Amino acid sequence: MASITVPNPLPSPEQDAQDLRKAFQGWGTDEKAIIGILGHRKAAQRATISETYARLYGESLLQRLHSELSGDFRGAVMLWTADPAERDAKLAHKALKKRDDRHVWVIIEVACASSSDHLMAVRKAYHSLFSSSIEEDVAFEFSETNPLRQLLVQLVSSYRYDGEHVDEEIAKSEAAELHDAIRRSHAEVIRILSTRNKVQLKETFKHYEQNFGIAIDEDINNQGGSQLFSMLKAIVWCLTSPERHFAEVIRSSILGLGTDEASLTRSIVSRAEIDMKKIKEEYKKRYRTTLNDDVIGDTSGYYKSFLLALVGIWVFYKVNAKLFSSNHDVMCCLLGRDLNANRRREDDRHLVESQSQSPHIWQRKAHLLEKMRPPPHTLSKADGKKAQRPSPSAAAKMTTLKHPVYPGSCSKTSRIINAATTFCCSMQPSTKNIKVVINGATKEIGRAAIVAVTKARGMEIAGAVDTNLVGHDAGKLCGMEEPLEIPILNDLTMISGSIAQTKANGVVVDFTHPGSVYDNVKQAAAFGLRSVVYVPDIELETVTALSVFCEKASMGCLVAPTLSIGSVLLQQAALQASFHYNNVEIDLPSPEAVQIANNLTDLGQRYNREDISTDNPARGQVLGEDGVRVHSMVLPGLTSTTTVHFSGPGEVYSVRHDVTNVQCLMPGLILAIRKVVRLKNLIYGLEKFL
Repeated sequence: MASITVPNPLPSPEQDAQDLRKAFQGWGTDEKAIIGILGHRKAAQRATISETYARLYGESLLQRLHSELSGDFRGAVMLWTADPAERDAKLAHKALKKRDDRHVWVIIEVACASSSDHLMAVRKAYHSLFSSSIEEDVAFEFSETNPLRQLLVQLVSSYRYDGEHVDEEIAKSEAAELHDAIRRSHAEVIRILSTRNKVQLKETFKHYEQNFGIAIDEDINNQGGSQLFSMLKAIVWCLTSPERHFAEVIRSSILGLGTDEASLTRSIVSRAEIDMKKIKEEYKKRYRTTLNDDVIGDTSGYYKSFLLALVGIWVFYKVNAKLFSSNHDVMCCLLGRDLNANRRREDDRHLVESQSQSPHIWQRKAHLLEKMRPPPHTLSKADGKKAQRPSPSAAAKMTTLKHPVYPGSCSKTSRIINAATTFCCSMQPSTKNIKVVINGATKEIGRAAIVAVTKARGMEIAGAVDTNLVGHDAGKLCGMEEPLEIPILNDLTMISGSIAQTKANGVVVDFTHPGSVYDNVKQAAAFGLRSVVYVPDIELETVTALSVFCEKASMGCLVAPTLSIGSVLLQQAALQASFHYNNVEIDLPSPEAVQIANNLTDLGQRYNREDISTDNPARGQVLGEDGVRVHSMVLPGLTSTTTVHFSGPGEVYSVRHDVTNVQCLMPGLILAIRKVVRLKNLIYGLEKFL
C-alpha cells in the first residue's frame, strides 16, 4: 500500500545521477528537478542512484543535498534519500535526547511498526553510527524506576516471528492476563507486547474485546493519562494497525499553534513506501478531511511539493522539454492549468494528481483542452508581450534552457505526437541594466555597496534610502570623485514607483534592521522589485514569513546570513570535513558561529565524545546536541577571524577565514544582485549561487 509513484519507463541510475548533478550546478539549485527524481524513486532505486552519483562525481549525494538545500525541505529530502535503516537509527538517537511523548513515539515506531528484519538492520546501523547499542542508550536515558525503561528496552531487543501461525488457546489466556495486568502489574503487559508476533497479538486483542466488551486500546485509554498508558496505546496501534497511529501523529503535528514539521516529515517519509494509502484512508475516515488537503493547507514551498509527491500526488515541473518523458506527462502538464483553476495559481509550479484512466480518456481530455486553449498570439504573464511562434532554431535553444517554462507564457506549437511537443516560453528577466536601490545607504556597508554597484557592469544605482543625511548626494557621501546626482531620500515607495515606470529590472538591497525587513520586501515587491537582504540579526520567523509571502507573490528574494564568499566557502569546507573527524571546535568573534554549528549538527555525527562536560565555562559554549563547541573573543580593533578546528588521531585540520574590512562583502553582493532578478521565490544563503 505504498503511495509513491515511479515513472514508466524508469530512467537509468546514471541518467538520474546526471540530472541531479545538473540540478546542483548553475546559478541556483533546481529544487524542482530534485523532487521530480528523488520523490518518485523507491528505496533500492535511491540507493543505486546514490552509489552511481558517488562513483561518477566523487562526492556523497547526501552531503551535496545538505549543502544545496535548506530548511524543512532539506530535512525531508535528506531523510528520504538516506538508507532507511540508517535514517531510523538517527531518528531514534535524536529522540532519546528528548523523552517526551512525541519523541518516545519514534522509538516505538521503529520497534513495533516495522518488520523484525528492519529492526535488526536499524540496530546494526545504530551501533555503526554511534558506537553503542540502541538498547544501551534506551536503558541509559530512562531511570530504573521508570516503567518505560524495561518496556522500551525489550521492544527494541525483540525479534518477532513473522509467520501466520496463531495459537488460539494462548490468545484466549493472554487476553485475560492482559486485562488483569493493565490494572495491577505491568510486567505481564510488557512480556506479551514485546515477545508475541503481530498475528498472534491481533488474535489476542480480538478475544480481549469479545470477552470484556471493550477494545484493548480503549481500555488502556480509560486507565489514566500517564505517559506509560499513552505509550501502551501507541504500541498496540503500531503492532496491529499502524495506520491509526500515524494518522494521529500527522493530525497532531498539523493542529495547534504552528506545525510540528519533524513529526509530519518523519511520518510521511517513513511510511510512504509501506502503508501510506491505508493511512490516508484512516485519516479521511477519522477526521472528515483528506491528508492531502491538510498538507497543502499547512505547509508551503518545495517542502509542500515534496511531501505531496510522497503521499501520491504526481508533481510535474516544467524545467525543460526533455523532462517530458511521455505523451502522458505532456498531457498532465497541459491539464494542470485547468484541473487547478480553482486553486491558488502559482507561476513556478503546478500539481496534478494522477488518475487511473486509460490513455484514450487522457487523449480526449487533451483534445477538448486544445479546443479551449487560446491561439498562440496570447498575452504572456512573464513579460507582458505577445508570445510569438519560435523558429525551429530558437525552439531548439529553448528546450535546452535550465530556466523553468512558465505556463502563463507557454503556447503549444505542435500536436502531441511521440512526445515531441515543443513549447514556446518567454525568457526570465536578463541582468542587463539592473536598477539598484540601496536601503541603508549611509551605513559603512551601504556606502561601499554604492561604489561597488557603480563600478559593476550591467547595473547602476537608481536610488539611495536612509533616515540620516537626507538630501546629500550619494556619490559625494561615498567619497567618489564625481557626484552621482542621486540624493539620499527617506521614501522607498517613491523610488520603487519611479523604477517600476521604466519597466526595468529592479533590486532593493536592504541593510536596515530586522524589524523593517518584512515591510521593505513587501513594499519593493508591490512595484515588481526583487530584494537582497543582508541583516545579520534577522529572526528565523521573519525569514519564514518572507518565504511564504515571496512564494505567493512569485517574487524573488535572497536573504543572506553573510555576503562574504570566503565565509561561505569556509562553511562548505567545514561541512565536508565534519564527515571525517570526530572532534571540532569553532573560534570566531561573530554570530556566524551559530550558523556553522547548526550546519555541522544533525548529520548523525557526535563530536568531542571525550570532552562533553559543560561544567567549565572556559571550554566554550556547546551549541546544539551534537557537541560542537564555540569560543568567541571580541575586542575593539581585532580583525574578524573565523577558524574551525577539526582533529583526528595524530592530526589537526583547521580552516580559517580573515576579514579586514567591509569590501570583502562586495563580490558576494554583486553576485546576489545578478542572480536574484531570475528568482521567483525566496532563497536563503549565498551558497546556492556558488
